[in-house]
Amino acid sequence: MKFTQIKFLFIGCLLVLCCSQSLTAQPPPQVVSVFPPAQVIDVAWNTEIVVNFNSAIDTQTVDASTFSVFGRWSGVMSGNLLFESNNSRIRFLPEGVFSAGEWVTVILSRNITNTNGEPMPTGYIWNFWVASNPADIQLQEVAQISVRQPGEGHIQTYGAYAGDLNGDGFTDFTVPNENSNDARV
Repeated sequence: MKFTQIKFLFIGCLLVLCCSQSLTAQPPPQVVSVFPPAQVIDVAWNTEIVVNFNSAIDTQTVDASTFSVFGRWSGVMSGNLLFESNNSRIRFLPEGVFSAGEWVTVILSRNITNTNGEPMPTGYIWNFWVASNPADIQLQEVAQISVRQPGEGHIQTYGAYAGDLNGDGFTDFTVPNENSNDARV
């Protein structure tokens, strides 16, 4: 064989090798769309969460540590993960419901990989708001909650938080106190 024939044979083999690798390779996984959309303010309290990727995901890399959902008042939301569209779509079905008016955050870790083991280049996070219940502005005091112990003096309560601290589905009222150096639920 002549040198030019060997050179063309070598280039042809390289092209075949490169083309065959590019046909089987997947791009690193990236989020291409989410539902509910980011910053939308009228999501149903029982909504499903859907994430679409540009490639098939290794389902073994998706769990509560790499796909988490957190409600501002309901706390960490547990649920079931479903894999669809040849594992390029993840649906999260919450086991509970979100509170009306709640801000919800969804966090995807960069440890989610595609079926070739390539991780996401970066993590992905977005928020949405659950629709508020309809109401008028006619507020009425129905009760007062004392956070002082019987006979206790000034405790300097500042701020308050109302969220489900123990996961029982009910809102827990929590206040920090400066002079007594504690938080009360």
